[in-house]
Amino acid sequence: MPHPEEYPPGSSAQKSAFKPVDSDQFQIGTRKYSLTLWKKEYLRHVRPAELNGEQMSAEEMLEKIRQQQSEIEYLKRQREILKKAMSILGEEPHSGMR
Repeated sequence: MPHPEEYPPGSSAQKSAFKPVDSDQFQIGTRKYSLTLWKKEYLRHVRPAELNGEQMSAEEMLEKIRQQQSEIEYLKRQREILKKAMSILGEEPHSGMR
């Protein structure tokens, strides 16, 4: 199997090379632990890439992606809270509340 960097950039084959370990374990008949070890070993040998002018290893990029996904989920929750607050504040006051 070619390395992900050997696929055309942005191709579905390249993207699938970085799928979560859980998604493939049943298709190829291996244990999650074995796939995790293989993935860690593979990522140590991948060339560093530049992201926003900064050299980062594949492991560092994966960690940054996890952090950003966590931040996105937090911001989505905050947005929903703000939407609810705005709808409450935008309501006309009832006559008994003056």
